[in-house]
Amino acid sequence: MSTRFLNPSTLSTPPANGYSHVVLVQGGHTAYISGQLGLDSSGQLLEGFEAQAVQAFENLKLALEAVDMTFG
Repeated sequence: MSTRFLNPSTLSTPPANGYSHVVLVQGGHTAYISGQLGLDSSGQLLEGFEAQAVQAFENLKLALEAVDMTFG
């Protein structure tokens, strides 16, 4: 079983040192995703809870797409 640590360029949240946004465990094809915030593509925090929540889910979608997965 292999493990890949990814920081997709499509995500607006910059990676931190020693931190990965997506970890893909192959064999079981499981992805662990963390650190998705309500930041837009320029890295700015959006104003308001609803806008931040929508953006956080968009970031989750982009993280899943980076490893050929979907919400489905």
